[in-house]
Amino acid sequence: MLLAACGSASPPPSAPQDAKQTPVEEVAVPPAEAPTAKPAVFPADWVGKWHGTLHSTNGKKSREFAMILEIAPKGAGRYQWKITYALDSGSNVRDYELIVDDSQPGQYQIDEKNGIVLKASFIGQTLYTLFDVGGTQIDFRYSMTDEGISVDVLSSKVADATTTGGGEVPEVKNLPVTGVQHGILRPVPSP
Repeated sequence: MLLAACGSASPPPSAPQDAKQTPVEEVAVPPAEAPTAKPAVFPADWVGKWHGTLHSTNGKKSREFAMILEIAPKGAGRYQWKITYALDSGSNVRDYELIVDDSQPGQYQIDEKNGIVLKASFIGQTLYTLFDVGGTQIDFRYSMTDEGISVDVLSSKVADATTTGGGEVPEVKNLPVTGVQHGILRPVPSP
């Protein structure tokens, strides 16, 4: 699967309840901005070998591990999408294939070559995949930025969903985020 260690680490816990609270001066905060995107043709301009460190956290523990993403053309509308994770237990290689869906611009498939094929959408310089595996919802995002390819992964346990609203307002299911991964992959120079 596309997940390396989803749910195995997340944001640090809040300060202890007995910690001294200090008043904070209110400051105007500008709205968050999306990663600075380079105009790039996907996937052609992403071809190459990319390397970086993913930071993974689940609120209880955090860890880091190396990630390599290799993207190479394989033929008409097909690209190698090879992910290698360097974990404490050794390397974990996932030699997938990215397939262009010619019938729908911006739509792709990631073939894991084991019977699993994930739908992917390329919108605004970001490739998105959203899927549920074994009761865990996984949201993968690969964004081209000025720094390289930003990789973000959110995971959530579907069984932990809560429902609010209903009646006169729409019913809303809430999925708490249980794991977060983030890293920047930078191009590896050709030998």
